[in-house]
Amino acid sequence: MRERLTLTNICQGELQDRVDRELEKIVRNIMDPDMNPKKPRVLTMKIFFVPDEHYPAEVKIAASVESKLAPEKPAMTNIVIQNGAGGTTMREFKDGEVMGQLDFEDIGFALPDEGPEGQEG
Repeated sequence: MRERLTLTNICQGELQDRVDRELEKIVRNIMDPDMNPKKPRVLTMKIFFVPDEHYPAEVKIAASVESKLAPEKPAMTNIVIQNGAGGTTMREFKDGEVMGQLDFEDIGFALPDEGPEGQEG
């Protein structure tokens, strides 16, 4: 008796292999912390059945599998735009920086260089 056609043996098992590969991509995408966790992932499987014009009992099958993954989260930052004697500039905020707060470099003060093992040199 011939084997019945199923999703696991259609196209000599190639369809199942393709589903497995796309599932791996989906799992990697879900586990990646840079991807948007709220976006759904989609696995689409299409199977086309095309009967032969002269022999309707003979049918060609074309199968495809594709996934739609969540996009990467956007890289985010905050910038400050400043007008000064040198013109208008923009720069990225440093971690922990407070808007309008100056550091030593902003006022032209240089800290002494440290030598080996924390000794000034």
